[in-house]
Amino acid sequence: MIPRSRFFHFLKLARLARENNLLVGFSTNGYLTEQALEALIPFTDFVNIGFKGFTDEAYQACGVPSSGPVFRNLKRLFEAGVHVEAAAIHMKGFEADVARLAGFVSSLSRDIPFQVMRFVPFGEADIEFEPTIGNPRPFAQSWKRTWPMSISLIHPGRTG
Repeated sequence: MIPRSRFFHFLKLARLARENNLLVGFSTNGYLTEQALEALIPFTDFVNIGFKGFTDEAYQACGVPSSGPVFRNLKRLFEAGVHVEAAAIHMKGFEADVARLAGFVSSLSRDIPFQVMRFVPFGEADIEFEPTIGNPRPFAQSWKRTWPMSISLIHPGRTG
């Protein structure tokens, strides 16, 4: 959720930008109330939603009760004509979650860009979830065969 002060500040800036014929977009975790989303839609041209996973459990691990609002908001933004993009983290052992997420996104439209980023642990994160650098393309190719959509891979090598 967006803290109230930031939300209203962003909404004010978005209105001002629209009054001056500027495009407005933002990147978000997608966890917005319906009221907040509806207030933003008239002033929003594009949004990138960074998904934390596909399941409620993945979102509960991030401290929120459900993934439902994020999926609802992606669908609502798309239906409102806002350009949407989806981003997901590829963690070793969780390829099925990324595939299910790609399936949901492509069920809305195969034209929605879907970005897959390789999980790179930092801090106390467990290195066992880091996919090999080797070749992420087989995953993407299998997803593209199932859901022919725009899939971008961001799979940087380890730097540390």
